[in-house]
Amino acid sequence: LQPYHLIAFDWPAHGESAASHSPDKDYSLAALANLFSKAVVELAVQKPYAFVAFSMATNIVAEML
Repeated sequence: LQPYHLIAFDWPAHGESAASHSPDKDYSLAALANLFSKAVVELAVQKPYAFVAFSMATNIVAEML
């Protein structure tokens, strides 16, 4: 087994996910950081992880930290 696994996120309302009925609230930096933080806690399964982000995602990662 590798010590890391890849978790790739897509923005809400892209791909197969539904759009929010409250985009002003749900798509704020704080709300997206909270959403992605919960996903990392659930998906990382106590393995080491590193964030790699581009463009706006760097703001989300900064907010998460």
